Amino acid sequence: QFTLPQKIHRAVSLTSFRTLFTRLLVVHCAALLTFAAQANNNEHWQPLASETLIKLPANLIEKRIQQDFEMSPLANQLLALETDIANKGEKIKALQSLLAEADESAMTEERVSLVQIKSSYLDDMQLSQSLRQDALNKKQYLYEDVLRKMFSQQNSRANLDMQKLRAKQEEA
Repeated sequence: QFTLPQKIHRAVSLTSFRTLFTRLLVVHCAALLTFAAQANNNEHWQPLASETLIKLPANLIEKRIQQDFEMSPLANQLLALETDIANKGEKIKALQSLLAEADESAMTEERVSLVQIKSSYLDDMQLSQSLRQDALNKKQYLYEDVLRKMFSQQNSRANLDMQKLRAKQEEA
């Protein structure tokens, strides 16, 4: 069993942990609401296959697309979400280690908070996966659009060359 000073220290530690945890939970909820508001602003990455992009060499096209993505609101959303996921993972580990030492009947609020954080963590993971899939789909569409335009330009040049060749043949 614990001595009286140990019990007091433990009670103070748990009270300060609960206070800190409650504050963190409030801040976390505010951050989630802010993130949800940002996600609903329709600030997504909308790349276009411009003429300047098509004129670049293949290795630079890929770098340019990646740079464009990294500067996009979608990349910023993903970065913020990944940071939030990492923070939640740390909170989950901290709560699990705290609860591992506690009696099963004790710390009911912390157990409920752990379940809520785990649920939020999974929701964020699902949102992250969805945003990543969205980014990949947009990149794929962009690459396909670049290829279509490159082929179109090649065909135009080939047709122009054929017309010139026919004109020269008719002259001769």
